[in-house]
Amino acid sequence: MPEPWAAQEVVGAVLPDGRFRSNLAQIAESLASNGGSSYSVACGHGGRQSARRLFHNEATSAEGLLLGHVEQTAARCVSQSGDHTGVRDRGNLVLCIQDTTILDYTAHRSKTGLGPICTAYSSRGLLAHSVLAMSTDGLPLGVLHLELWAREVLAPGEQPGKKTRRRRDLTDKESAKWEKGLRAVEAALPASQSVLLIQDREADAFDLLAERRRSRTHLLIRAAHLSRCVNPDLELTTPAKGQAKLPSVLWVLEQTPIAGKMVVEVGRKPSQPAREAHLQLQFCPVRVPPPKIPDTTLMRSRPAQPITLIRAVEIDAPQGVEPICWVLISTMPVTTVEEAQQMVRYYALRWTIERLHFTLKSGCLNVERIQIDDGHALKNALAVYYLVAWRILYLTHLARTKPDAPAECVLQPIEQQVLQAAAKRPVVTVADALREIARLAGYEHYANAPPPGVKRVWQGLRILETLTLGWELAQKRPLM
Repeated sequence: MPEPWAAQEVVGAVLPDGRFRSNLAQIAESLASNGGSSYSVACGHGGRQSARRLFHNEATSAEGLLLGHVEQTAARCVSQSGDHTGVRDRGNLVLCIQDTTILDYTAHRSKTGLGPICTAYSSRGLLAHSVLAMSTDGLPLGVLHLELWAREVLAPGEQPGKKTRRRRDLTDKESAKWEKGLRAVEAALPASQSVLLIQDREADAFDLLAERRRSRTHLLIRAAHLSRCVNPDLELTTPAKGQAKLPSVLWVLEQTPIAGKMVVEVGRKPSQPAREAHLQLQFCPVRVPPPKIPDTTLMRSRPAQPITLIRAVEIDAPQGVEPICWVLISTMPVTTVEEAQQMVRYYALRWTIERLHFTLKSGCLNVERIQIDDGHALKNALAVYYLVAWRILYLTHLARTKPDAPAECVLQPIEQQVLQAAAKRPVVTVADALREIARLAGYEHYANAPPPGVKRVWQGLRILETLTLGWELAQKRPLM
């Protein structure tokens, strides 16, 4: 009988006492199976007491609790094959998506260890920066890094020192989170692993581009500074006469011919359904010189960074929808239209980490309603919630990326028996299992039905757990 998923994910966790290991696995299983319930209800009385002893222990850390999961994620990254159709072989490439989300606990006045999350003085919460590893076909492989912190509480009327921010050392800046994520990924994965770190516009800074990386580690960043000066590697039309400085990113792209077209899937948003977008592509290699910051010699000493600019502009966008216009920065060489198209497809997968945040904050897990007042214990609990959110997301995507895998990949034998009995049909593959789990929660399957989403899957898991408990009780002989 295969080991339950949570027990596998916590094997390498660093705990104050080894006896906590089974407790940690049970807490994760309970939270996954009882999504939508409060923390206390999900864990139950015994589980809540075990969690309190573990999470409040000074020797417990969020990093230690996730270490076993990070090791399992790294193993999945190494074993997954990658998809390189249409591009030259780049090894077993793994996508690592970095992003930050805000956890709002303003209404929880008794919580300690919080800091401001916006300009409002009364706001309180935590910031969570994570790295989600994915296969190139979009399967979430796990969380490779999680950093939780609270900003410094300022006195009423006090303003942070924005004027000196650019002159501060990198380690003193909040933006150092991108470099920390990079370092964590390289520490978790072997040097032979090809990695593409994907970031949104907030990460568009020369600090990250110039950060030392392994030869197989590359960056894909959505550009935020289109007026940044760059040095084109190709001969383009000469800028306006008398223009001494280097041309901008926007000017270079305007001179670059259209190289091709493609179609990408765009994830759904609160006000928009998922859709297909038709894009036209341009790409051009350039070099980014270090910024000129007064009284700072560190930046000037760094060499110009070679990158490829890729612009994807949507044509014939649906009425009422803002057309896509992505300008991407790639440190991985892009020399063909097929490689440019693949980079755009990789960036389009960035929405997956937004679904991770949705799973955490929505009715699935409700992490912003956790009734834990101690800041240290809260961070430890959040680490376990990230593990659970990944599990729910993994199950949802597994049916889309590996539909023909055996159902045993996601179900225990007794769960498979119960699900087959409830569905009154064989449950053989992962696609069968996820479809029938979602059906328990009201998902309607028909010929052109979209695959079940996160919400239906976790609702179905709750129902399946209840059915499995009833099945187990029915198999037992009554006491005489």
